[in-house]
Amino acid sequence: MDEQLQAKRAEIVRAWVERAIELYPADAAKFLLGVKDPFANPMGTTIVRELEFLFDALLRDAPRDEIVPRLDRVIQITSVQDAGSARAVSFVFALKDVIRRALGGTLSDASALRRCLDFERRIDALALLAFDSCSRFLQRIADIRVREAKRRVWSLMRMLKVDWDGLPAGEEEVGGCCR
Repeated sequence: MDEQLQAKRAEIVRAWVERAIELYPADAAKFLLGVKDPFANPMGTTIVRELEFLFDALLRDAPRDEIVPRLDRVIQITSVQDAGSARAVSFVFALKDVIRRALGGTLSDASALRRCLDFERRIDALALLAFDSCSRFLQRIADIRVREAKRRVWSLMRMLKVDWDGLPAGEEEVGGCCR
């Protein structure tokens, strides 16, 4: 089956990229797919480049430490779309459907079906890594928002000349700033 997947690599990766970009509104998706200049379209270029790499990594059953940094680059893009974790990683699961469509009737014998299921287990493992990655990035975004809110409160309190001595212990370090 690996030979079949390799033979249809371009078709599979193109379809997978299209499915990944379905997360975006139609205008944005058209831009991400249409503009090939990496300086004008860094997000689209990153998605294409990293999905190509991830497909090849799945084919050769690459180790986790080789996959995670490249997967993180895609997840950084998809996780900030305010669409939720499930939607942010849905592109990984879309690969299963893309492969089934590309291989069509070639999965008729038991041996080919077993190899396909083995490849789908690799995709499932990639999905678990994607959920971990998405959780890390969403937590990082939440932390940034909290720090920014603390900075704004601190700035407002400073502008209003709030008496810092009246604050309960420990709250004088709002936003990482001291009196």
